[in-house]
Amino acid sequence: MSGVISEGAERLRVFLDGTGKLVVAGYFQPPTQQPDGTQVQRAGHIDVVRPQEAFPSDEGPQVVTAGVQNFKSASMKFAFGDRPLAWPDNIQLFVHGTALE
Repeated sequence: MSGVISEGAERLRVFLDGTGKLVVAGYFQPPTQQPDGTQVQRAGHIDVVRPQEAFPSDEGPQVVTAGVQNFKSASMKFAFGDRPLAWPDNIQLFVHGTALE
């Protein structure tokens, strides 16, 4: 199965528990309006979700994140921390089958 996970953390746990699927978390940052009325589109963010059996629900799963600083393992909450509108409700999770399944 490939596609978008939209049912939250419980469904995500199923995919992280050794299924061999690639799970990617992404955030599309909406345009912001400047004082002069112009719209500015800033970059969103995307992370690879690490395989794991469990994670704290208030921090989210561990992810691999790249940006100004790179982390081999950080909580999803931390990784999306520079985007205040992202955590916890505006992150989309994408699942893709792999040869490891």
